[in-house]
Amino acid sequence: MDIEEIELIAEKINYAFEDNYVFQDKRKLYTSLFDKYLADVDQGVMTDPYDAVVSLGRKDPEEFNKFVKELKDQNLVSDL
Repeated sequence: MDIEEIELIAEKINYAFEDNYVFQDKRKLYTSLFDKYLADVDQGVMTDPYDAVVSLGRKDPEEFNKFVKELKDQNLVSDL
């Protein structure tokens, strides 16, 4: 997967997170998945989800694909 595709997916994830932030149940699901997949690339800095997702896609494409699959399985993103 090329960087442009990773960035597009990261943008869609970030927008979906922002759109669903007001819903506590969905926010908990996002937070859980972010903690699971993005903690290693965030290094405790608490970067924007977009930047962390792009970093994951660059550093570990396999984990990135698992992350995207879980987001889809949880119905947190739909158009990826």
